[in-house]
Amino acid sequence: MYVPFHELSDQSRLWIYPFDRTLDAAEASAVLEKVQNFLQSWEADGNPIQAGAEIRHHHFLLIAAEESVQKVSCCAYDRLTACIQKLEETFGIELLRRDRIVYRDGTGALCSTAHGADLRAHLQAKDITARTLLADNTLTQKGQLSTSWFLPANQTWIKPFVASH
Repeated sequence: MYVPFHELSDQSRLWIYPFDRTLDAAEASAVLEKVQNFLQSWEADGNPIQAGAEIRHHHFLLIAAEESVQKVSCCAYDRLTACIQKLEETFGIELLRRDRIVYRDGTGALCSTAHGADLRAHLQAKDITARTLLADNTLTQKGQLSTSWFLPANQTWIKPFVASH
């Protein structure tokens, strides 16, 4: 059962899917519409899941579910993953890569890179430093978005990489 994202509690289970590129307004609207349609009939064990979605900064798909009402089962999560895969195929975007890093550059603009060689190159070029703000896409509760989403790199999982450069 679709519920507007802002109406879900701060304790709602959260999934953050970073896009591999910035979406324009039309793409963001089309992606959100498809996700809302999916969430309208999303169920776990025959019970509706109260869930909402939002696109932020044209760079992130946020989905939250009110698990205090209905837990998201493994089968329900599999259906969500299938929906995300369909979005990737339909819109030519990448959402399921869990090691994607989104950071704010010196001007405050959002930039996206992948872990590995890309990260090392950005560290060597000083595009990413200890103070660069990175999106923590591992948050699990909606309420964390306002307090813990963007953190300095030296407070995130890439801290060991930042320290070595």
